[in-house]
Amino acid sequence: MGNGASVRNVLAFHVLHTVFVKAKTDLFRELVVDEVQEVFTQDPANYFITEPQHTVATFISQLSDLSDPLRRKVTIRLRC
Repeated sequence: MGNGASVRNVLAFHVLHTVFVKAKTDLFRELVVDEVQEVFTQDPANYFITEPQHTVATFISQLSDLSDPLRRKVTIRLRC
């Protein structure tokens, strides 16, 4: 952890959270899931840095509203 790719601007990360919540299409939501997963991959500490934003919890809470393919992607990418 802490390999130099840590999130330094949590408010900017929160934009991804907001886009996911407000997105009207699976395409936008898929892009957000991919980007969040990439941020977590760059430095596992990023999960803990961004956890107060409740991004993963928000994704999970919306699973029932997502299409099957997007639901699978969220659970696989974010290992829920």
